[in-house]
Amino acid sequence: MFRVPFRFSFRPASRCALALAAVLCCGSAHALDPSLSIAQLHHDAWTSKDGMPGDVWEMTQDTGGFMWFATPSGLYRFDGVRFERIHALGGTPLLSNAVATVRAFPDGALWIGYRFAGISVYRDGRLRHYTTADGIDPEGVGSI
Repeated sequence: MFRVPFRFSFRPASRCALALAAVLCCGSAHALDPSLSIAQLHHDAWTSKDGMPGDVWEMTQDTGGFMWFATPSGLYRFDGVRFERIHALGGTPLLSNAVATVRAFPDGALWIGYRFAGISVYRDGRLRHYTTADGIDPEGVGSI
């Protein structure tokens, strides 16, 4: 049996000092925007009653702050208040409703992968499709 050769004994004041030292030695990490006051913070939970798609396969956030959701029933965009099902981008229809993956990139491009129809990229207000004719796997795109 392992025995500790000595025993630590901390008084309440020592415990507080130790905790304060540990906090001060740690770097800062912000999960929220530190410029916001507590009165500006608000949390909601969205459900299907609010338009939230039910079976989300993947999600991403673009440089404009929109959240995008890939679902078997289509592509959805969330602006922080409401969900909108997207049928077309830049006036061009999506290839399929079965959106398997979606990924936003820092350059502003939004890539959309379909379960059985190829891949599309939305950039600068235009949607371009890539299909089996461009060498995309006919089984679909699982991730980007």
